[in-house]
Amino acid sequence: MTEQAPLFRRDNGVQLRFAEQAVRIEGDIEFDMDTLRELSTSVTEMTIDERFGDEAAIPRVVYSKTDDVEVRYSRDTNTLYLSGPTRSFGRGTSLVYLAEYLAACTLAERQGDFLTHAAAIYNPETNRSQILFGEKGAGKTTLAIRACKEGGHQIIGNDQVYIGSSASNIHTSGGNAWFNIRRTAIASDDYLERIITTGDSSSEKPAWNDKIRLTPEQLDIAHKIGRTIVGNIFHVRIDHTQDTLYAAPWSGVQQNLILHERLGRHISGQATPLQDDAGNYLGSLPLVKHETTMRQRDELVKRIISMGITEVFAPDGVSATSYILEHGARKI
Repeated sequence: MTEQAPLFRRDNGVQLRFAEQAVRIEGDIEFDMDTLRELSTSVTEMTIDERFGDEAAIPRVVYSKTDDVEVRYSRDTNTLYLSGPTRSFGRGTSLVYLAEYLAACTLAERQGDFLTHAAAIYNPETNRSQILFGEKGAGKTTLAIRACKEGGHQIIGNDQVYIGSSASNIHTSGGNAWFNIRRTAIASDDYLERIITTGDSSSEKPAWNDKIRLTPEQLDIAHKIGRTIVGNIFHVRIDHTQDTLYAAPWSGVQQNLILHERLGRHISGQATPLQDDAGNYLGSLPLVKHETTMRQRDELVKRIISMGITEVFAPDGVSATSYILEHGARKI
């Protein structure tokens, strides 16, 4: 069997696409196809871009082999330059995450789309999507799965979603479709226990952050690809100590702080530090197109607040899902 040639060669690099933004990676490194396929299962909306060209406007990540680590940004060419030893960056994992960061910042500046910690589902009957904000462990994944399985919705993104605005609408333009599900969430939800087989026969209580990963195909859930118009936005939390469901318009200081932070994390480098291929922390990344992207972020936050967000606190996934399915086409 002939060994497959590397996709990434010094003379031409490799071009990746993150949602609607292409980024070129070039330099003293070679990628093989297996590495890129593996990374595409964990990086939101990443694909290998076969429409490879020489467009000067495409943002670039350029790697140089040196003894010392340095990363800098050139606004003139929209390029991140990384230098460092091959033992730290030779596999290319860090370069891909740098490319994702550069793509997120470029998308935010170019068309006002922001990579955001949220879940999003699409209702084919209304041709509208719903965004689910919530803290870690609030139940976003549980609600997204139940809405898709019980309500015929399609998954847009489970943990990270691109959100933007155009004309008079707020829209989504993609997200990570896989499900990272806490075993504690499965154990506390009879419905999830019925549809998900963890393969774990241990009687020990799982750790809170112990997760399994499932694809939409494994759960027989459709994946919505492309742009959708947002019909409703929810801020959700499942709390088993509650007795009844509470739903009301979400407003005030907490709303402003959370939206301001969520929609700015990826463009401000908070979500993506500089790391080597092994995941060792090396420092902060330079800001990319910061003034413009922050103005875009501010406008999107104002649009979301103007549209309105419904806060949903529920004692279980059943009541929360029922509420979202019932109110998914209208505001309270």
